[in-house]
Amino acid sequence: NTITINNINDNSNCKGVYFNSSEYCTINNNNITITNYSYQFYAIVNWNNNSNAIVNGNTIDATLYDSIQCGFYTSTGNSYSPYDVYGIHLYDAQEINSNTILLDQYVAYGSAIQVSQDDNYNIDLTIENNHIETFSLTYWANNAVINYSSNNNYSGDVLIKNNTIELYGGTGNAIRAYKNADVIDNTISYSNSRYINGNNCSFSQYGEYLVGIEVQDDHHVIRGNTITNFARGITLNYSTDNIVDSNFIHTLSDYVTVSGSNYNWSNDNYGIYANNSDSLFITANTIETGSGTLIYQTNGASTIKYNLLETESGRGISCENQAGVEFSNNTIVSTAGSSDYGV
Repeated sequence: NTITINNINDNSNCKGVYFNSSEYCTINNNNITITNYSYQFYAIVNWNNNSNAIVNGNTIDATLYDSIQCGFYTSTGNSYSPYDVYGIHLYDAQEINSNTILLDQYVAYGSAIQVSQDDNYNIDLTIENNHIETFSLTYWANNAVINYSSNNNYSGDVLIKNNTIELYGGTGNAIRAYKNADVIDNTISYSNSRYINGNNCSFSQYGEYLVGIEVQDDHHVIRGNTITNFARGITLNYSTDNIVDSNFIHTLSDYVTVSGSNYNWSNDNYGIYANNSDSLFITANTIETGSGTLIYQTNGASTIKYNLLETESGRGISCENQAGVEFSNNTIVSTAGSSDYGV
């Protein structure tokens, strides 16, 4: 199907495919475009638990930023701020694979893919082979581009694999995952603006929400991801039993936008930031930072081995309140000759 939403009356809460109270639906190979006024837009949505939805091969286009006038405008020329722009929003889905999702919004309150899994159903989920580009004009929200959440007792398995995610402007977190998620072989990048042929419009990006991968809760494998030009590469919060292996992480402590604004991200610049994380294995990663710490962990046991760690002027491995740790066979390099300390 080809679905075009012209929305000439500037209505909020428009939807492309709305299949509420409908379980075991397959939503495949649709073209969904909104051409005017995307405030509270949902391209594909089901608000009910236990949907068991399969959503594959769709193309969603909600790119309404005007790079000539540097803002969002209705068809009659009125300025507006599109909040809550969502590509796919589901509960207890089975598959979200091979979709192309292009979003613009004023601030990152919406997500390209937002899905919640309930511990009453424990449905396994795959989010795989999606191509996502998302732009936000301002920075002061941190809803993730792929945002998976779960209840505390959720026992299903979630695979987030081989997605390409391009963030632009003030957009924040790329992937946020809760319990039992494997995040594997994703390519995640940040850049100035997707609108390089416009008027070099200004935007805000202070870096505090600019994280490649963030995991909460327990039991994750984060492997083979490429994360480029973020303030922070991987964050683990209050999390146990995690493997972080064979990732390439390139982070920055300073950033200059296309309009010439210079932002300092040094307070948020980490390669891997593991706060209150126990049973953590960090192996065979290549990590680069500007002035930030390459690996930071608190309050837990960790094994950190076989990593290549390069920083211009930051710290190598910094751990606090640790027990049962092993640091071995890491290569730690100061590329500018002015780093703080190795371990």
